[in-house]
Amino acid sequence: MTPGKNPAKSSRSGETKTTKKAAKKPASKTAPKSGAKKVAKKTTKKTAGKKPSMKKIEEMIQANAKTAATVCDERRATDILVLDVRGLCAYADALVIATASSLPQMKGMVKAIESVLYERGVKVLSRTGTDSGAWVLLDCGDFLVHLFDAETRDYYQLEEMYGDAPRLKFETAKHEAHKAAAGARTASTRQRLKISRASHTAEIEIIDEE
Repeated sequence: MTPGKNPAKSSRSGETKTTKKAAKKPASKTAPKSGAKKVAKKTTKKTAGKKPSMKKIEEMIQANAKTAATVCDERRATDILVLDVRGLCAYADALVIATASSLPQMKGMVKAIESVLYERGVKVLSRTGTDSGAWVLLDCGDFLVHLFDAETRDYYQLEEMYGDAPRLKFETAKHEAHKAAAGARTASTRQRLKISRASHTAEIEIIDEE
């Protein structure tokens, strides 16, 4: 034993130091809790900005396919179909099928479709057959656009391969208005021709009678 030191005091002082250290430990444990709250808040914020649901994505795909069909309609394509091929096709969720009457018309549709889809944030990944004029295929990622001439479409009958696929409606109001106006002009022209022919016939009959 070291002379001049009271063992009881030294043991008490040692206990006091240990107690102080022990008292500080809970404070160090409390600190991570506040950090955990911060992490939880950050996680909550990230979860709030999560990706859209599968249903929402499918609706967007169909909307983009319908837009492509509307562009075809505005460019005077015929027999336009939008097929919902989910569960029937392994490489696409929708197919757009349309018929063009000439190569220039087909090329015009391709450019218009690419431009309109680009504005909607959709990029055409690839296009094939643009020089043939028989069959142009646009790969738009989740859906495909098939542009045929009449003979090639009749030969392959692509829509018959997906006969069970639901057909989606798309906007054609503007084009229908053009059709109605064209029909009215045609009817008016026919009426004028009838009147002209009738008057011409009447003139011939009068001359014959004379």
